[in-house]
Amino acid sequence: MTLTLPNENKWMYDFVRDLLTENGKRSWKRWTYSDEYLLDIEELETLAKSDRHIPDKAEFQQQSLMMTPAQVKEYADYIAERYHENQWGMRVQMFLQMLDKNFAETLKTLNDALAVAVVDVNDDQYEDFHFPEFKVVNANRYSVPINAVTPEHNGNVVQLVGTLVYLSDPPEMEYTNRVYQCNSCSSVFESPEATKKCFDCGKESVEFLEDDPNTVGRNFQKAVLQENVEDLARSAATINIKFYDGLINQFTPGDRVRVTGTITLEKIPKQNSYYYWLNVISCTNLDDDIVKVTENDLKEIEEFRKKNPDPLQALAEMFVPGIVGYMEVKKAMILQAASGVELDYSDRKERGRIHILLAGDPGKAKSQFLMACKTIQERSFYISDTSKAGLTVAVSIVGTKKALVPGIMVLANNGTACIDELDKMQKEDREGLHTAMEQGTISKSKAGMRGIFKANTSVLAAANPEYGRFDLERNIPEQLKIEASLLDRFDLIFWFIDRPQTRDELMQMAMKVLMPKQNNEKSDFLKKYIKIASYYKPELTVRSAEAISETFANLKEASANSASIGMRTMHAIRRLSEASAKIRFSNVVEEIDIENAKSLIIEAIKPIGYDLDRLSGTGSSMRAIIDQIRTMMKTLGTSVKVSDLIHNLEGLGIKSLDIVEAIESMKKTGDLYEPSYGTLQLV
Repeated sequence: MTLTLPNENKWMYDFVRDLLTENGKRSWKRWTYSDEYLLDIEELETLAKSDRHIPDKAEFQQQSLMMTPAQVKEYADYIAERYHENQWGMRVQMFLQMLDKNFAETLKTLNDALAVAVVDVNDDQYEDFHFPEFKVVNANRYSVPINAVTPEHNGNVVQLVGTLVYLSDPPEMEYTNRVYQCNSCSSVFESPEATKKCFDCGKESVEFLEDDPNTVGRNFQKAVLQENVEDLARSAATINIKFYDGLINQFTPGDRVRVTGTITLEKIPKQNSYYYWLNVISCTNLDDDIVKVTENDLKEIEEFRKKNPDPLQALAEMFVPGIVGYMEVKKAMILQAASGVELDYSDRKERGRIHILLAGDPGKAKSQFLMACKTIQERSFYISDTSKAGLTVAVSIVGTKKALVPGIMVLANNGTACIDELDKMQKEDREGLHTAMEQGTISKSKAGMRGIFKANTSVLAAANPEYGRFDLERNIPEQLKIEASLLDRFDLIFWFIDRPQTRDELMQMAMKVLMPKQNNEKSDFLKKYIKIASYYKPELTVRSAEAISETFANLKEASANSASIGMRTMHAIRRLSEASAKIRFSNVVEEIDIENAKSLIIEAIKPIGYDLDRLSGTGSSMRAIIDQIRTMMKTLGTSVKVSDLIHNLEGLGIKSLDIVEAIESMKKTGDLYEPSYGTLQLV
């Protein structure tokens, strides 16, 4: 048995043979099986431009007059090589023209020729052998933005870049020829399209013969490709795509990819409109090339560690040097990128992922920090309220069917979701974050569909107060418009508050911005360092566990309301300590790690006076006013006028605004009610 090509395509065999050698030079040998053959379009474009000057006979004779015989031979060989390169360039140019005219058919012919060139039919494994195919790369001549695909591209090849946001499971079958048998007249007929009606008798009683030898089809997997949402101030455009054969189940939602394929238009049933499909020919996972650590990188990292006994501080100084100050925030983001260790108990899991919220006044670099996350994380996705991207899972139309399409929490699985303007996101989306942030999964039931998605994702979020600036004496969750139960999921909340500054402080800050130190940012170094650090799995010793317990107890004792610091705070200390140990390339949590975690926790809660109970909506100062209201109500009688209550409490030095806020809080919790306008009673 031999593999052959039709006579009209035999030239392609020679082309493949030369393509697999160096620039078409005929140092031919039979090639062995290979996992990957690359068809680099950019490289072919360069080869096609080869047009070197070839001297004619008279010019050659004139130039060789003063040469020795050996030099003449060398010059002749050089001319022959130039001639060959020009001929090869012309063949490559012709091949590119064929690709432009009919990409899919030309590539199929090329792959058939590749099989003839490299497959040995006498090999023992031939029957199970998957025939090799060229993987198209760097096809920028066909590059088109997803939102620029139009009906004019129908039947043409395009290259698109985006993020896979949905993949069907399991794969489906796509038939190019179907065999049917009529149950009424017993006739057997073939059709390229699905049908319910017999071609002979016209009755709708036909049976599809899926196993018939003449039924031709192949597996495919539906997917949705979306524009990368970073820097988009509009809804991200999407396109439906189909993976075939060897590309099925090779990718996951969240992968950033470059796909090459042909555009087809399909009519929507019972509608006078169409939708696009991209039939994928080649797909490259761009995430594969994000971080590659070389031997030189390892040497550089080792030198860095020798010079910096406190690597966390040194790394923070490298990170976004354009943002002046905020060292604790920078340290926290580096620890978030390294992550803590997930603990797997018999009855539950404790997450290792670290969640951080940057909350506060506008113009304080919160969005810049979110955008900078991708410089230290391999898998980082940024969205804001303006991008209109979903946080968890939403129902979308794929082709003509509804499907559950994952949002950023699923796409950023095993990475970080950077969520700007969290306070402006849909309430339904924010509610879906609760389980994802704590358990690492999202369960969704909607429109008759149900799905469970992995969301082992760190959250770095930013939010602004409702009226622009924070008043820390007022209810914090109401100012943020974020549910208290969601705030409780964050390990660290940094409060960005524009406090009054002296003239000297303002001048000093301005000088740091105008005359920054030499930019020592090394984003590649940071990313590689953190990649190595993330492989460590530090454990607690008895001593470090005791130190964490002591730190937890001290924070609880220092808090204005000890009930506000619970086990979530204790686990936050553990996670931050483990991440610190990873940054030291250690598998053991030590005292320095716990000190790093403690300093970050204290820095985060300092602006609210060590009173984490404010996050539940009622700080200790507000609780004191509520206690005063209860006492005063009991003194003044069963029913008390609001004006009298305020007047008496003002006599105790309490501000009227705080009194009104406390009254409203008690009415919401059911401790007070208003039987008639302006009158209050205790419940």
